[in-house]
Amino acid sequence: MLLKHTKRHQLVTRSNSASKRPKISAGEVIWQWEDDGGKWQNFSDDCCVEIDNAFSKSKSEVQLNISPVAKPVIIFSRMVQRNKTTGRERSVRCQKFGSDYTYKWEWIGDDGTAVEYDSECSRYLEACHIYNESMTELNINGTNYTIHFKRLKQVNVRSGHSRKIKRTEYQSNSGASSSNNAAASNTAATTDSVSDNIQEGDETASSSESSNNENVTKVKAKSSTNNVKTDATDNISSVQTIIKKGKAPVDPECSLKSSCHVYVEDDDIYNVMLNQTNIEFNNNKYYAIQLLEDDNAKHFHVWTRWGRVGKKGHSSTFACGSDLDKAKSIFEQKFSDKTRNNWSDRENFEKVRGKYDLVAIDYSGNDAENVEESPSQTSSSAASSQQQSKLEKSIQSLLELIGNVQKMEEVVMEMKYDIKKSPLGKLSKEQIQAGYQAVRDILDCINNNDTGKNLVQACNRFYTRIPHNFGMRTPPVIRTKAEAKMKLDLLNTLADIEVALKTINDKSQDEDPMYKLYKSLKCEIKSMDKNNDTYKIIDKYLQITHAKTHNGYTMSILDIYELDKDKEEENFKDSDNRMLLWHGSRLANWIGILTKGLRIAPPDAPSTGYMFGKGIYFADISSKSANYCFATRSNNVGLVLLCDVSLGKSRELLAADYDADQLPVGYHSTKGLGRSAPNATSNTTLSNGVVVPLGKVMNTGVNNPGGYTLNYNEYVVYNTNQVNFVVPQNLIRCLQHKSGQDEILGQDKI
Repeated sequence: MLLKHTKRHQLVTRSNSASKRPKISAGEVIWQWEDDGGKWQNFSDDCCVEIDNAFSKSKSEVQLNISPVAKPVIIFSRMVQRNKTTGRERSVRCQKFGSDYTYKWEWIGDDGTAVEYDSECSRYLEACHIYNESMTELNINGTNYTIHFKRLKQVNVRSGHSRKIKRTEYQSNSGASSSNNAAASNTAATTDSVSDNIQEGDETASSSESSNNENVTKVKAKSSTNNVKTDATDNISSVQTIIKKGKAPVDPECSLKSSCHVYVEDDDIYNVMLNQTNIEFNNNKYYAIQLLEDDNAKHFHVWTRWGRVGKKGHSSTFACGSDLDKAKSIFEQKFSDKTRNNWSDRENFEKVRGKYDLVAIDYSGNDAENVEESPSQTSSSAASSQQQSKLEKSIQSLLELIGNVQKMEEVVMEMKYDIKKSPLGKLSKEQIQAGYQAVRDILDCINNNDTGKNLVQACNRFYTRIPHNFGMRTPPVIRTKAEAKMKLDLLNTLADIEVALKTINDKSQDEDPMYKLYKSLKCEIKSMDKNNDTYKIIDKYLQITHAKTHNGYTMSILDIYELDKDKEEENFKDSDNRMLLWHGSRLANWIGILTKGLRIAPPDAPSTGYMFGKGIYFADISSKSANYCFATRSNNVGLVLLCDVSLGKSRELLAADYDADQLPVGYHSTKGLGRSAPNATSNTTLSNGVVVPLGKVMNTGVNNPGGYTLNYNEYVVYNTNQVNFVVPQNLIRCLQHKSGQDEILGQDKI
């Protein structure tokens, strides 16, 4: 059963209504935006009033009507100003009028070390502080935290774990301009603006090549007749037109993209993306190389672009005329210089310390001889087509929800994945497998308390193979199992998105793209009548097992869908002890789940990242699974699967066992015992023998004398055939309702 739910937890939420919060006096605060030189400019008085009104009313964003052309949107959750036309973003902040200092926000680690929030979080927390908020919520890398300003505490919404936070002044506000017209400056930065502050040693000046010189030379001129170099500091726009002609798209930042294509010779695609992360020296950089051929003539160019991840960086174009050998020589020499590997032997590529790594790119599905928009430029996939569909409306709504490519991008961007350098669908399976191996190495270091050089190098390998955008911040060392688990979640999500995009981009010529997507799922979906008795049972199950420690939101059903997965019933392994249990997941994962079924983590994934080994996890508490949907205020619809799970004989455990998947003979599953569970005396058994836990959540008396006790039960099976999609599965779409409570009741991990 699919559950579709909405959740009250937001990327950033506020607990106080505008009417109850102390009113900020007019002129007491000023809103500012950051220019290309890193200086803060004041918005006009009218814009400040608009922003103030929206922020005071807890709106998620506000559009400024600066002129008929300039209508930027302020997105409060990320504290940025976005140009709706170009997609370019600038940082914004709120300051006390006349303040001489900027403040940073930090949380205190277990060892007493102060760890700075990223700049977006710090700017948002400062704005909430200025507006006298008593509390707010942040979603950081998929985890929800409540920030209590009066107590200076950060509380993990799911576990209840509390940490101290602090606010510290760290620099003088000497650069703010008072220009009232500053807000209108929402155009792209010029190419000769401030540098990226990156001294990578890759290109020290403009690269230029004389038409009479066979060698590539470096000169100080910004351009020459045949070669052009740009030097820009803008963040790469998330709205880009990608021109696909042949196997690989031309770099969207290349000025030749409309007149050239990537050169291909037999199986050799002359297109390279390189990446290198070095935490010790705050390096997080990329290097792109393309050999381009004119569309209408045998003229060749070598295009290079390099810089910090998330930035446009610097670029050069080497014109080679009709000399293909010369272009190949430049391309191959660049590749060798950056990697210490030979282009001709790249199949046996080996990473050299201090040099770039090769990002493996999946070129499947790139043969279209036309111009297409990148997924980030469209609001959704083909599944959101507005043309008439033969599917009923409720199923169309479901497909629009799970087939929205932009939402998939947003999911991984929240997890710091660099969507701009490695577009969705282009990261190969080999690259994801390399990411799993790097996380395995990280966990080995953590388990062995090896927190020095080896851990840092393992983190370098992970960030190099799975590019992350940390802005100008030093890439963080992954020091805990919880942090490593978040990276495993990212890799699992990327693997699911790969399945999703191949499904969405299927080239079958169906006039109804939404129906094409539906057929490709190979899963029959029916909308359940609200008067159905099963619908009422599921609604009760959803509400009665919503735990008190998850009181920051409520759920209400919008739709329930019944699923019938091809061959699921004939493969189902009935080991008795069947229960109807919850399983939640991010929206980006659902096409993969519906297409492939629930899957166990691949062999490449380390088992230590999973509390009870690599398996499929379920819960008898609806809100426990709902938390894994990571819904927010602006995206408040989630999906939860309700499954018929054949548990058989369960091995009961009180504490984590990373090898629990190695079950003793005679056992079929693992049950992690929690201190709270539905009252078993109220269980209901369906006609097919499946037990539904419909009792109120009560104390079980379970206690782990050896340490931490789970809050709620965990059910884990290690054979996918023990999960049956055939029984009525209900997809519940729930509306988010704010509780208004100022405290988080839960004190332990879920």
